[in-house]
Amino acid sequence: MSNILLCEYLGDDKNRSLYILIDGQKIAEEKLTGGETGKFYDKEYSIPNELIKGKTTVIVRIQANDHSTAGRVFGCRILKGDKTNLN
Repeated sequence: MSNILLCEYLGDDKNRSLYILIDGQKIAEEKLTGGETGKFYDKEYSIPNELIKGKTTVIVRIQANDHSTAGRVFGCRILKGDKTNLN
C-alpha cells in the first residue's frame, strides 16, 4: 500500500513554480500554469515509504522554486492506498 500527498490548488494561479518537501526531502516539483478561474483542483504526489515509515507526524513544506513565487495551497492531506484508486 502506498501513501499519497493530496494538495489543493486554485486555477487562478499561473506562472508559479514550487517544491514539495516532506521532512526536508523533496518529493515533487510543481509548475502551476493556471486553470479555470475560481475553480479548485487536487493534485496527487506519491510519498516514498521510507519518508513516513514508523512516523505519526511529518512536516510538509511548500517552497518556492528559484526565481519564482510559490502558488497558493489551500489544503494538504496524506492518504493511504493505491494512487489509481483515488480518482
